[in-house]
Amino acid sequence: MALSTTPSENFTVVPPETHDSSSLRVVLIVIGLFLSVLSLYVVVALIVHRCRLAKRKKKLELTKRQSQRKSTKRKEGSSPALDYLSLASAVLAFLNCSSEHTVFYTKYTSNVACKVMQSFSFLFYAAGIACLYSFLWKRQRACYNSPTLSQMHSKFLRIISAAILPVFLVMMVAGICLTGVLWEFETSEHGCMETSSTRTPLVVLFTGSLAMQLTLLGLFVYPLKRHTIFQRAAPMITDKILTALVKRSIYTTGLCVTCDAVTFIIAVALPITTPFIVTNFLYDGNLLCNVLCVVGSFADWRQRMAPWCTKDRSLCDRRLQSPNFSSSMKTNTTAV
Repeated sequence: MALSTTPSENFTVVPPETHDSSSLRVVLIVIGLFLSVLSLYVVVALIVHRCRLAKRKKKLELTKRQSQRKSTKRKEGSSPALDYLSLASAVLAFLNCSSEHTVFYTKYTSNVACKVMQSFSFLFYAAGIACLYSFLWKRQRACYNSPTLSQMHSKFLRIISAAILPVFLVMMVAGICLTGVLWEFETSEHGCMETSSTRTPLVVLFTGSLAMQLTLLGLFVYPLKRHTIFQRAAPMITDKILTALVKRSIYTTGLCVTCDAVTFIIAVALPITTPFIVTNFLYDGNLLCNVLCVVGSFADWRQRMAPWCTKDRSLCDRRLQSPNFSSSMKTNTTAV
């Protein structure tokens, strides 16, 4: 027998759950659990890798001289800030995926509570995107702060390089406010349902992410590409590594943009009656895809994604320092 609540602005009448709706719930539960488990795996893997890396660095400090320590840090080529930003984005992706379960399993609550739960999902997603773009911004800033690349870019590009992240963060806050104003939610047997039927927030999100991805890619690749062209007369190992890095950046940014575009097209094409949790899961998967690309931008991405499967670290370190490693990484690694 169906239960009902007093009709009001914040409550809806509860219809009986049909066989089709029950099957849909099972499918959505499986998708939600898969995204949550995968994001949790990435978080645990990055934490384990970070702990092992810190332990190794501490051991090196006890066994090597100061000059050797500096040389080792350059060879590892990993900035602690980039490490922590990638870890933070993975944690926020996990929190975002986990928050969807609250939205999904809470049926027939008040519409106000429904909007509050959706707001947490939006905030986790926005924070994850902010960490990802902070990672990309920090990475391209290294090119403009490098003395070696100081002659490879103009003052105008340096200004854009420094100012683009604050501008993006301001636009993100404006987008969150726009979403809160335009979208209305009500409770249902599938969790929260968006009732305003406007696609404006999705269009703004896709346009902003596309512009930010391509701009940061251009700012990152431009000085490296010019440096590679100037050094062609005297090729070096570092130039081969830079060339591979540029190619990986282009390939994986293309992958991220494609993922963003596919997510946007599917979200816009969904019928109005589709439970909003489907759109949430689409963007959860999109965020997780971007996180994986960020992790893949490191030269030691295999160790980061599976730190417990590395049997011979000394052999791995020699491979990372080998001149042939950059060519082998062209088809096996990716970068954002």
